[in-house]
Amino acid sequence: MPVGRIAPAMKKLSLLPCIGVSALSLFVWLACSGCTRVRSEIAAFHALPSPVAPMTYQFQPLPDQESSLEYGTYCNLIRQELSRYGFQEAPADQATATVGFAYGISGPSQKIVSSPVYGQTGVSSSHTSGHITATGNSANFHATTQYTPKYGITGYETESITQHTRYLKLIIAEKKNSPDGKLKVLYEATVSSTGSSGQLPEVMPAMIKSLFEEFPGKSGKVRKVTLSL
Repeated sequence: MPVGRIAPAMKKLSLLPCIGVSALSLFVWLACSGCTRVRSEIAAFHALPSPVAPMTYQFQPLPDQESSLEYGTYCNLIRQELSRYGFQEAPADQATATVGFAYGISGPSQKIVSSPVYGQTGVSSSHTSGHITATGNSANFHATTQYTPKYGITGYETESITQHTRYLKLIIAEKKNSPDGKLKVLYEATVSSTGSSGQLPEVMPAMIKSLFEEFPGKSGKVRKVTLSL
């Protein structure tokens, strides 16, 4: 059912309270009621067996991440997810793999959304009832007609929604260098999410959880995951 705004004539109907909002109003209501949903798109490529074989690893921060508390927060979230698959963090001299990740946000951008407006479009049926009152030699007929209104789309409205694109890039590589001196990448994934929130810490927990909903997953397959905060 499309989401739209109810015209004034429908506001008294108790049967249709949920469709009486525009797309933007519905989004605001969901956000305020704690039902914000984060939709993530995950693209992963890897050379890992499925199910994945556990390994020891260490985090390798980028230069600007070393003293970042935000980076440390996301490390904890990724550490928890890796542990579900048997991965164990280890000292640098014992780890067989290294885990690195980058994250960011872009925007804002504007998206125009068209929503239908619902209201009374006519009458679907009518019913007439009455009674006759007799007085002497005369009679009077009193009738009452009840109409059942018909509802539908009466028009459309457009709204501008502010959106931000959030991303997370995660790589797992063997610590042992390949013959050409480069690290051998075992797993790389990109998580992207577009929504109204411009605060990355609000949505990053859901994005990380979405990434590990299916790990390592099918290489080269793009997945879409929706989670509630």
